[in-house]
Amino acid sequence: MKVDVGFLNPAITGLKQQWQQLPQPVQEVLPYAGVVLAAGVCVQRLYSEQLSQAQLRYGHLRDDHALLQAQFKQVEAQLAQFQDRRSGAVLELQMAEAVARSTTAAAASAAAAAAACSVQMPGTNSSSSVVVATSGMVPSSSSSSSSSSSSSSSSSSKQEQCQQQRTITEQAVASSLQQQPPMSPTHKPPSEGRQDKDAAVDIIAGTPERSSSSSSSSSNSDSPASGGSSSSSSSIYDLLSPRRRHSILLVAAFASMLVPFSDTIYLPALQVIQADLRTSPELVAASVSIYMVLVGLAGLVWGPASDKYGRRIVYLVSTIAFLGATFGCIFAPIVSTLVAFRALQGAGVSSFMTNGNGVIADIYPPSQRGTASGAFMIPLLIGPVIGPLLGGGLSDAFGWRSTFMALAAYSALAGFLLAAFVPETHQFLVLARLQQQQPAAAQAVKEREAIQAEVPVFHAPWVPLRYMFEPAICPHAVLAFVTFGTNFAALTESPGALAAAPYSLSAVLIGVTFLSDGISGLIGSPIGGWVSDVAAAKQPKVPEARLMHNTLATLLGMPVGLLLYGWVLQRGAHLALIITAQALMGWGCSICLAGVFGFLTTMKQAAAAAAAAMVQTLMFVSAGILIIVSSIVTRAIGYGPWFTVLAALQLLASAAAYVQILRRLRAHRASSSSSSSGSGGRGVGGDAESPPSPRVHTVVA
Repeated sequence: MKVDVGFLNPAITGLKQQWQQLPQPVQEVLPYAGVVLAAGVCVQRLYSEQLSQAQLRYGHLRDDHALLQAQFKQVEAQLAQFQDRRSGAVLELQMAEAVARSTTAAAASAAAAAAACSVQMPGTNSSSSVVVATSGMVPSSSSSSSSSSSSSSSSSSKQEQCQQQRTITEQAVASSLQQQPPMSPTHKPPSEGRQDKDAAVDIIAGTPERSSSSSSSSSNSDSPASGGSSSSSSSIYDLLSPRRRHSILLVAAFASMLVPFSDTIYLPALQVIQADLRTSPELVAASVSIYMVLVGLAGLVWGPASDKYGRRIVYLVSTIAFLGATFGCIFAPIVSTLVAFRALQGAGVSSFMTNGNGVIADIYPPSQRGTASGAFMIPLLIGPVIGPLLGGGLSDAFGWRSTFMALAAYSALAGFLLAAFVPETHQFLVLARLQQQQPAAAQAVKEREAIQAEVPVFHAPWVPLRYMFEPAICPHAVLAFVTFGTNFAALTESPGALAAAPYSLSAVLIGVTFLSDGISGLIGSPIGGWVSDVAAAKQPKVPEARLMHNTLATLLGMPVGLLLYGWVLQRGAHLALIITAQALMGWGCSICLAGVFGFLTTMKQAAAAAAAAMVQTLMFVSAGILIIVSSIVTRAIGYGPWFTVLAALQLLASAAAYVQILRRLRAHRASSSSSSSGSGGRGVGGDAESPPSPRVHTVVA
């Protein structure tokens, strides 16, 4: 179809004539004027953008100013409380001095009265003298029958005067001793401090406040070991009981198992999916790799959101998103739809791991964080075991879609447990809520100033990646994603290799072979966390020291496991060697991750979820890339050469991280030695300070 534009010719001709009628200088100037006008428009747009940015910065500065004003008012209130306490102490001191002076005067009067009453009775010898003491004894006389009546009457009158003086003196001393300075209005009895702590626990847990009677009875039953008789000051980590912290950790770990569970539950059914959807092996592998990549990338959004808006809301939103994507996978008619919903699944489930590390940083002190991180990593490592076992049985009995039905049921249960048993644990939000409902309990939190100084902000998704380039974090983050990526690349290659000759295993038996990797991870993860805490306690001034034993175990285990795994598959050797290689890889991976996440949340307390999201992104993106690359390279060069390359990469990453730890320890010892030698002969382990680690957020544990 042609469009006739001939009606525009007269207008174009008229414009040409008008242009030719313009003077020559005007014709020469007009093009430059157009350029100037266009430049002016560009400058105006640039100015508008800069003005918008300036207004945004002004808004941020205004918010910071309001925050500083609020903090200044808090400081003023604390100063007023201090001045009140000082005034009360001065008043108590003045009253004590007055009581002391009164007591001294009364004592002097008593001494004078005693001296006046110690008299010699006239007409008697020295052995029959009359002495009147101030102790209240009745004076006795052993006068002889020859004493005169005048001397008896004089002695009686003198005794009456002494008795009256003694009574007056005793009353003055008693009244002086009974005077007590009043309690300062700022002083609290210990029971009130315990009631404040109980109220704080109720606020965090979201339970109704206790009645005054039950609170007083519970405070009276506290034992000295629990701090009932100590001051009301407490740590933010003590607001929840150990049992409550462990229950929160258990639920968070249960939810985080969805991350590997969703990836591995249908690995035994990859061949069935390929046949059912009539697609290629590369597209089926893409449904695995796209999930891994989105788990990593979405963490860059969930992590900062969790640090800004809190842990609970992120948990609930991501659970709903994952549940909806799972239903999309159940009813996917073609492979492209399956790949798309698998990507959404990865984006939704990503928060369970990122948010869980933030929860651990909220409720566990740094001295216990390695053990807690190790326990949290257990589901991440046994998920690859339970997933293939359950997925193989379900796909054989009910088809591959039943694996996603199981995921839907699991996610619904996890969402219920998170909503019912996990309160908001973000330290800044917990302290703000406590400040509103129980100001006295909030003032007693030792870490209050450090927590309030770190105002939560939402960082752009690429901001957490900057942590990767910090010298103290970089080698250990690289080691974490290399270890995780090579381990998952090996696990993903296992179903295809074991389903072919000479093994020819069924889907159920392929799932059974994953047991060695999961069991070794189940054992290695808590051990790795405990070893990390022990090393941190021995070298508290060098944060990297907590990773020394973990990195060494990874250095010794992972490269050997990868080499053995690749060449056993290449040569078709006995199945027991494959299980042994998977056990070595699971051990090395679990030891590494348990230490690294505990180290990260200690280094980045206020941005624990964002720091965990950085490592999680690198881990899962590297795993997704290695899954795709492994499926292509193993067909080209074989399992043995490819896993030799991965073993060499693992060896380099482990050695670099271990060398960095040794250098930090050596620098710390040198600094301690020089400081102790220059301080007049103090011991090496005395007051010498080590060079501070970069950007370590110290929290009182």
